[in-house]
Amino acid sequence: MSSGLAVRIAAAAAVLVTAITVVLFLPDNLILQFDQYVASYNHYQRLSELSAIAQVVDDLGRRLVILPVMLIVLGLASLRMRSWWPVFLGSAAFFVASVIVGFLKFLTQRTSPRLGPGDFDLPELVDTIGLYPSGHAANAAVAWGAMVFFSSIAWGWSRKVTLYATLGAIFVVVLVGVTSAYLQYHWVSDLVSGALVGVAALFLAIAWYERRAPAAFATRAPVERLDLSTR
Repeated sequence: MSSGLAVRIAAAAAVLVTAITVVLFLPDNLILQFDQYVASYNHYQRLSELSAIAQVVDDLGRRLVILPVMLIVLGLASLRMRSWWPVFLGSAAFFVASVIVGFLKFLTQRTSPRLGPGDFDLPELVDTIGLYPSGHAANAAVAWGAMVFFSSIAWGWSRKVTLYATLGAIFVVVLVGVTSAYLQYHWVSDLVSGALVGVAALFLAIAWYERRAPAAFATRAPVERLDLSTR
């Protein structure tokens, strides 16, 4: 992937997050109505038997779970590449996403579907609990994406393997979002925006790597020794 394409993807994700955030401040908009519809549906259709399984899946985006896994995988990739860029850029992307998520949570102070005013009224954006955007979704997007990207470089994956791994990472992120909405921890727009924040941070890190890292820290091929026996 070229650095220019990575920057454009990051910029597009950032624009979408900004647009969703602005729209959420508008009264009675379509995003709020859709959030309300999904939350109401989950409230009446949720099966208690599946809640425990859904909780385990949702933890795939939990910081205390996914961050150590990401650091281990990126650490192995760094050792293989003989460069600490995977660990550095993966950690930086994770940190940047966390800062952005924290800022937006503080700015919006949005309630959860379980704590909204009334019985599943439209969510308020100014309240005592900040849940927009979803940190779990952002964590999952950054961590799983970074592990796939740097693993594909470190172990020389083919395009086919990289494609399957990328689709697997996307599936995990979507699954985290679905289970979080199912458990009513977040509104759908929280999860979409959180994932987009993670994508933006991830692709900024990829763009940095594509521009800066290979020139100075690319995997070094073994130096061939000169055969002086015939001289």
